[in-house]
Amino acid sequence: MTDYGAHDSFVWQALVRLPVPVEQRVRTQLAQYLARVEAMTEAQQRGVMVEPRYRRSPVEQFEAEADRLSECGDPAAPVWQALAEAERLAIQVEEMEPDLDS
Repeated sequence: MTDYGAHDSFVWQALVRLPVPVEQRVRTQLAQYLARVEAMTEAQQRGVMVEPRYRRSPVEQFEAEADRLSECGDPAAPVWQALAEAERLAIQVEEMEPDLDS
């Protein structure tokens, strides 16, 4: 998940609507997910060959998790859908911005 400010607020807005125990569980899940992504990124930057854990894009992963949680009746599903939307918007913004490295 990338950090694009306002887009990430979708996630936090979804989080604060949850009952406190569910919010705490989801925050832990998000922290674990982001820690795995960060560890893979750091390993790749060091030149370690890292096999992608998932073949799907982050948007597809977040939507799949939201669907799975919805089917289970888990109130955390909107947070994962918000993650998908935030990531989708971040990609759109990235595509619209000029390449600053050129």
